[in-house]
Amino acid sequence: MKKTVYAMAAILLSLVGFTACSEDDDEKEVFDDVTTELTEDVIYSFSYDNATMFETATVQISLFRKESPTQSFTTPKDITFPIVVDETSTAVEGTHFEFDGEKALSVAKGTSKGTLKLKLLQKEEGKDVIVLKIQKPQNDTDRFFLGNNESVTIKIAGETIKVIKGTWSNCTWDNKAYYEMMYDITNFPQVATEDQITITDQGVEVNLKSDLKNYFVGNSSLQYVGEKVFRFLDDITISRNVAVFILDNINANFSATSSTIKDSRVGFTVVKDENNEEVLEMFIYSYEPTEFLVEDYEGMKDFATEDEPAMYYYPLRYHFKRVQ
Repeated sequence: MKKTVYAMAAILLSLVGFTACSEDDDEKEVFDDVTTELTEDVIYSFSYDNATMFETATVQISLFRKESPTQSFTTPKDITFPIVVDETSTAVEGTHFEFDGEKALSVAKGTSKGTLKLKLLQKEEGKDVIVLKIQKPQNDTDRFFLGNNESVTIKIAGETIKVIKGTWSNCTWDNKAYYEMMYDITNFPQVATEDQITITDQGVEVNLKSDLKNYFVGNSSLQYVGEKVFRFLDDITISRNVAVFILDNINANFSATSSTIKDSRVGFTVVKDENNEEVLEMFIYSYEPTEFLVEDYEGMKDFATEDEPAMYYYPLRYHFKRVQ
């Protein structure tokens, strides 16, 4: 069954902040553009309720039309939503993290989203959780209604390379069931429990027995790019803040018969499994397939950007268990 990326995006949008909650009369307000009045009611919400901080962390606000909550609201003016650090935070602003600029989320005229970046200062065990709350702007206050996510919880992981460094094996294809449901996966790359990767300060060393060797064709250097949010297509209530690196020895075709060696982006993060053991979660989304998902790639490649390659909405998610 073939699904277009547009349908996927619509589903994702519909689940972000569409339920309007009651207004809080005690919300702090700040000044905003008074020259343009809003003519309809707006739902505002954090786009997701959790994130991970490596060197930085990014949070996002989304605006929706109250009368049609699955539709984004394009603002006719710049709007600024103040942010406060909630008292439940264990991390201390100015000691463990700082805001990169104004402590507010700004949505620019003609858009429906805005982002805010935080920077890591230091990680300290037991003081590694940041909880941010979003508040309404001062003007047109009767037009704004809080959506699902009033707050976002940010877990401080620490410097990326320190988090992901080590040897990882026992590979599994974590979102295989999703692709099995949507496609014939006969030609999709398969993995093996013997697959092993080692991440060091110098780069990624690979010892692969499965089709992953058709993507990682050799050892690669690592160039840190930043964080990016991935929402799981197999469970769109889950999102993950992932550290993205550029690797330099990648066959973008992910094929044993065709080869396009180029710098490619790969996402990494570390999560805990049901046994509280560390798992390296890897997102392959910068690829140009020639043997699977070919029609989807052809339909998306003209819309690709450096930050969002054509297959960004078709990530292959793999899990590795820590060996050492």
